Amino acid sequence: MVELDLGECLWGIGVTVNERVATPADLRFADDVFLVSPLRLVDGERRGWKLPRGEYRVGLLTQAGVSPELELGTTAMNCAPWITGGQNYDCIALAGAAIDVRNPRRAGGGGELYGELFALRMDLPSASQSRGEGERASRRRPAKRMCPMVR
Repeated sequence: MVELDLGECLWGIGVTVNERVATPADLRFADDVFLVSPLRLVDGERRGWKLPRGEYRVGLLTQAGVSPELELGTTAMNCAPWITGGQNYDCIALAGAAIDVRNPRRAGGGGELYGELFALRMDLPSASQSRGEGERASRRRPAKRMCPMVR
């Protein structure tokens, strides 16, 4: 949480920080994110990544207006579409879980498709809670009121 001093009052804003990790095996805390950007696959290419058991938000952002687009697949995962639609899911990864992306164009065509793949860990405590940093030290706050909600 961040408080902005607007002169006559204070305005609180929530902030989420996602820690980027190098491999899916490093997804050890809530809000850790594995990101492959840019993801480039030549025609017919397929790439996959194993995930540890747990709950994830997984997604694939693809080039706008390009058809066909890269396709996101899962193995040993129970997934439901995320509220934003597209190739964006809330998933439970079971033993042997993996995500994969493939370029559906016929191999040998000489083309490439681009995208961004992410897996966001959701089921574990955050790194700050695990390290005991969750409790704030008492500090003096400015003697100002909180700003009223703006409609």
